[in-house]
Amino acid sequence: MEILSFVMVSNEELCCTTLILIFFYCSFLLQLFIISSEYDQTLNFRSPYYLHLGESPIIALISPVLGPTNYNSWIRSMLTTLNANNKVEFIDGSLLQPMMNDSLFPAWRRCNNMVVSWFVHSISISIR
Repeated sequence: MEILSFVMVSNEELCCTTLILIFFYCSFLLQLFIISSEYDQTLNFRSPYYLHLGESPIIALISPVLGPTNYNSWIRSMLTTLNANNKVEFIDGSLLQPMMNDSLFPAWRRCNNMVVSWFVHSISISIR
């Protein structure tokens, strides 16, 4: 009888054990998601490699575009906008181009092309 009572578990104990296992499993999945998001910098919105769905290469980020007489106000607006988009590192030299065999190279090239395109569309045709 003692062996049988040891093996038998009450419904409350089973429910509590199940909830604890579910909690640890969910915690594990959350940690796995956080680690993979940090590893894949294109998914981490804090990373300069992240591109939002609303970012487009065919838009001018600021208005008016750069003309012969508005460089000071244009560059101030452009730097502010690039900083807000977390892309100023692509032009200030703080984010170096990764080696071509680096896993971040495709993301760097994609973002760099986006920044170049933003510049092109923010400069008047006569200056381009």
